[in-house]
Amino acid sequence: MSDLTGKVAIVTGSTKGIGRAIAEHLLEAGASVVVNARSAGPVEAIALALGDRVLGIVADVGDAIQCQRLVDETVEHFGRLDILVNNAALFDAAETVDITRDSYDRLYAVNVAGVLFTMQAAARQMIAQDTGGKIINMASQA
Repeated sequence: MSDLTGKVAIVTGSTKGIGRAIAEHLLEAGASVVVNARSAGPVEAIALALGDRVLGIVADVGDAIQCQRLVDETVEHFGRLDILVNNAALFDAAETVDITRDSYDRLYAVNVAGVLFTMQAAARQMIAQDTGGKIINMASQA
């Protein structure tokens, strides 16, 4: 396991499943971690459960303004950003012929635009820091 002491990571969609496991792994490696989701309850619970090097930030990555706020609040709290794991994603289990326009728009906003705009905000910060960084984008297809 790499030593990530002193590094700061954001993991979107990190209150359960793969995102939570990634956040836990980054913590074990020494990083400080921002956990994120759209709902305050799960974000607060996971931040409390994982300890003092964790900050919970409620933000909907389907909204470009909130993507920027996620990065800004991370830097305000920890002073930097070194790692972004774009893990947040939605899935609609509807049959192809039953998918609605609203469902499609929401899925696209989170799964595509959210990845882009969170990555863009993180990259701007990493460039401004002049220290580089790592951006990891998760994707899946059922």
